[in-house]
Amino acid sequence: CPFFPCRPSATSMPIMMQLTSQVFVSHTGQDEGAKHFAASVLKPALEMAGLPVFMDFQDLKPGDPWPAKLMDAAAHSAVVVVVLSKSYTQRYWCMLELDLALHGHPDRSRDTAPLIIPVFYDNTEVVVQQRDIQQHWAAQLSDLPQDRQVWVAPDRWSANIAQMKEQRQAVRLFSATGQKDLQW
Repeated sequence: CPFFPCRPSATSMPIMMQLTSQVFVSHTGQDEGAKHFAASVLKPALEMAGLPVFMDFQDLKPGDPWPAKLMDAAAHSAVVVVVLSKSYTQRYWCMLELDLALHGHPDRSRDTAPLIIPVFYDNTEVVVQQRDIQQHWAAQLSDLPQDRQVWVAPDRWSANIAQMKEQRQAVRLFSATGQKDLQW
C-alpha cells in the first residue's frame, strides 16, 4: 500500500483486532527525558498491569511498513497515552498520532474511540499555546512532502493540544531513576 493514505488489507484485519486491546504510547524521541520516561517507566508499569503496549521504536521492525502500522496503532488502540514534552507539538508524527487517536483514520472505521491519557512531561505549559501550534503548522505545511500535507490540519491540531490541556490532572510518579513531578 502507498504510505499515505493507507488502507487495511484483508491480511491486516487480525492485527486490527489485536490493536483494539493495546495501549499506544505517543511520544517524541527528540526529548530524551520523555523518551526514557516512556520506555523505562511508563511501558514497564503498563506491562506489569498486564496491558500490551505499543511503542514505535521498540515494536516496529526493519522492513515493516511503519507508516501504516504506526497509523493503525494510533487510530485503533484501546488506550493512547500521549507523553507531551517540549518538542512534541513540533513533530509531525506526534501530532498525526494524536489526531488519529482523537478523530480516527478517515479511511477506517472503529467501533469505539480510545481512552486518551495526556501526560505532561517537564511542565510543558509552553507546549500547549494553541496559537503558536497553529502558526507553526501553517508555516510548515508548504515544506512538507505532498503526501504528508493532506494530513496536516493546523486549526484541528492546535485544538487537539488544547483538549489535552483541559484533560490534565496532577499526578506524582515515582521510578527507579528518581522522583519526577508530572502532569497528566
